[in-house]
This record gives sequence, C-alpha cells and structure tokens, in this order.
Amino acid sequence: MPVVNVRPQKTAQQIRHPHLSDCQIDVLNKLRCQAVTSRAKARIEFFSACAVIDPKATTSAADRLTLLLRLLDQVLPGGAVVHRPGERKLSFDERWLLSVIDADRRGDRDSLAFLISRRVEPAKRRLFALLVSGLAEGGVV
Repeated sequence: MPVVNVRPQKTAQQIRHPHLSDCQIDVLNKLRCQAVTSRAKARIEFFSACAVIDPKATTSAADRLTLLLRLLDQVLPGGAVVHRPGERKLSFDERWLLSVIDADRRGDRDSLAFLISRRVEPAKRRLFALLVSGLAEGGVV
C-alpha cells in the first residue's frame, strides 16, 4: 500500500500575512476560533443583549467577545464574514474588526468612533463600542 503524505492544515498563527503583525494574527486566530463556537449558540436579539451587558456590572472580556461575535451579523449590514481558523484569506469584516480592536487597544477613541460610525447603525453604536471596550485589557484579544 503506498504511503500518502498528508499536509496538516496551517493555523492562523502559522500563516504570515504581509499586512498583519504577529499580534493581529494572534487576535484573528482567537476571533475565528471563538466565532466557530458562537455560531452553534442560539440567536440573540441585539437589543436584548443590553440586559446582558451592564456598564456598571463586571462582565468578563471573554463574555463580551462571545456576545460581540454572536451579534456581529446583526451589527454589520449584510452580515459578517468570518473565515474558519487557518484560512489564509481575510474578509473585509475581519480586517475592519481587527482595526476596531486595534484602535481600542491603543486608546484611540477618534479612530474607534470613526470605524464604528462607518459600519454600525446609530442605534447600535453605543452597545457595540461597549462590547469592544476592554477586550485587550481583559487579555482575550
């Protein structure tokens, strides 16, 4: 019987992309892995998520990331495209989300507000910004 060489699928961390830093590749990998598990959960209506995320409460960064990914299809017009872990291509939505997280990480409120205002409808901007805020400090992304 002949031996067949099977090449293991590359993970997002092994992929080198000319426009992404190692930190962004790590964040992308975490986002994609979490998105896979989030898709299996029940759909939640955007404004009922307001009851789950209370600015005065101490919601963990991991819970905010999960909720953000579950609501992403309702936040972005036409839904969100998040590829499987290991996919070499980046979707526009993934690039945008990486930029949003990067602006939050840097504390660049102007860029964060601009990025959110370009794609998120006004009624949903505040909650979306709250979901994004603190993901880097929480060590999730």
